Amino acid sequence: MFKDVSADYWAYEYIQDLAGKGIISGVSEEMFDPKGSVTRGQFIALISRSLNLKAAKSIPFTDVEGGLATDIAAAYESGIVSGTSATTFEPNKKITREEMAAMLIRAYEFKTGTALQAGKEINYQDKHKISPVFKEYVQIAAELEFMIGDKLNRFNPKNNATRAEAARVIYLFHKK
Repeated sequence: MFKDVSADYWAYEYIQDLAGKGIISGVSEEMFDPKGSVTRGQFIALISRSLNLKAAKSIPFTDVEGGLATDIAAAYESGIVSGTSATTFEPNKKITREEMAAMLIRAYEFKTGTALQAGKEINYQDKHKISPVFKEYVQIAAELEFMIGDKLNRFNPKNNATRAEAARVIYLFHKK
């Protein structure tokens, strides 16, 4: 489907499945840009589409407009996401891996109707770099195997998430 995602690419299955369901799209009809960054707005749109969320009212964020406004409003009303302030969301800001874990786990709690708690301490080599506000979300995301560390057992919490990583976590979220 996408020229830049070969059948042997690690995220091929995730990307193809989600694209076929209309949950994810490429940067063009022929290109996906798997190593490109994903924004806060784009990731919330994936979650909203995965859960088939609908917004009933508008949102308080003055920096959200266009097609993302409906997806962000639906996720905001559902308690999955909040703004970076009372009036801003920063939809075009690149999302970090720890932020992605938080949004994903809040969405999973919404989907299942269950509040989750981490069961054990994570043992990533860089666990000290995880912001305290995101620590439990990262632990739960790891326990549920939605998100994993790299080959050196690092979570890389401050790294920007890639489009391929977002496809993987949304695929796993959608399947659970």
